[in-house]
Amino acid sequence: MEYGRTASTTIRAYGVNSNYNSLQVNAVKKFARGYHVSLAYTFSKSLDLNAENGGFLNPNNYRQSYGPSSFDQTHMVTINHVYELPFGKGQPLLHESKVASAILGGWQVSGIFRYFTGLPFTAGAAATNANCASCSVTSDIVGSPVYPGLYGPGQLYISPSAFALERVGTRGDSGRDNLRGPGMTVYDANLVRKFRIHERATAEFRFEATNVTNHPHWGNPSATVNTATFGQITSASNPRQAQVAMRLSF
Repeated sequence: MEYGRTASTTIRAYGVNSNYNSLQVNAVKKFARGYHVSLAYTFSKSLDLNAENGGFLNPNNYRQSYGPSSFDQTHMVTINHVYELPFGKGQPLLHESKVASAILGGWQVSGIFRYFTGLPFTAGAAATNANCASCSVTSDIVGSPVYPGLYGPGQLYISPSAFALERVGTRGDSGRDNLRGPGMTVYDANLVRKFRIHERATAEFRFEATNVTNHPHWGNPSATVNTATFGQITSASNPRQAQVAMRLSF
């Protein structure tokens, strides 16, 4: 064709929808007697056709793209706490000993515990059978997905037995974001003590650590069917980190 547009064209229009429903619970124990605790829990579900503002899996079948949002997490739990250690002046223990008060008094421990269920992902496939160079292709579902739940290279988090390449001339029949990756558990904490070194000057010592338990934050499994690593988790992130700081205020 000598004239005319041959490049791909993106058309944006109305006609799609999304929805979010949740149960949210909060409980708080206000600061008293040296400690404070709060808990927040969310049970939710978010559905849409494409949270990433990209194209549809199949422009001829919008319903195939309707599924969990890429950020959807069914359960989310957050617990934070502050606790003043009960030692030293003004506390119930060791308040009569100047030495013990000087060493053990004034310490405070605080932290945040978080648990989230995993993020959704789509089992994709090469476009070989679909015969389209740059289109989105999903796998065919040939059984019920099985989650052995193992982590690391060579270990199956999800079994490939339920998935196959798309049939010739099709773009796959599985939906979008119909599988789930692993959840995340993390506890961040800090230990703080303030020292009064003058009437108008105080020093603050802080020891802080993220991911105190060094629990791996596993990525989603490899998601392209008929590849050597399909269903395996080969990445992890957010190792434990710690730092020590001293601040002088006057």
